[in-house]
Amino acid sequence: MANNTKPAGNAKQPAKKKTPSVPDIGKKAGTNKTAKTGGAAKQGAKQVEKKDDIEKDYSSKRQKMAIVFAAVSAVLFAVALISGESAWLVMHNFSFRVFGLCMYVIPVIFLYLAFVYAKNKSIGSAAANLTGGGLFAVVACMLIHIISKLGAITDSGEKYLSSVPVIEQIKEVWGSASTGKTGGVTGALLGGGLAHFSVKQVP
Repeated sequence: MANNTKPAGNAKQPAKKKTPSVPDIGKKAGTNKTAKTGGAAKQGAKQVEKKDDIEKDYSSKRQKMAIVFAAVSAVLFAVALISGESAWLVMHNFSFRVFGLCMYVIPVIFLYLAFVYAKNKSIGSAAANLTGGGLFAVVACMLIHIISKLGAITDSGEKYLSSVPVIEQIKEVWGSASTGKTGGVTGALLGGGLAHFSVKQVP
């Protein structure tokens, strides 16, 4: 009787699953790490570029504001120093009637702001700086008026600041402020009013 059984050596062996070697695993890990690093680098570069654009835009705006402030300062200096004729003379006299000696201070404030903005120094918004400069000018007008009238005596022998009504102080300043030796109407209204009512309260 014939034996049909095939030799065991001729049986088909199952394919062995290839196990990745250590170098292959390291290579894949390195590739993934490089990809991640490259993506992070690109994202970081975009952020830096965006930040640079914002800074350039910010710097450009501040330079424009510096030019505006410098121009305003130059015009105000000219108004204060040159009496001129016609419309210029009217503007010159009106400015001194309103601000008095502070007409020499206000251009300096704008010049200072122009310098600060040109240097890109962060000191707040333009509105905040203008408000601060305006308050400084107003306080200066008040002090000039109070100091200039502090020891003044009226024809009746009374103290000027306590006896003369504020409206009369304003009228007097309006008539003489073109000489630039007062705090202007601003100083008479606020400084004179403050001094008038404060001195009256003192026994």
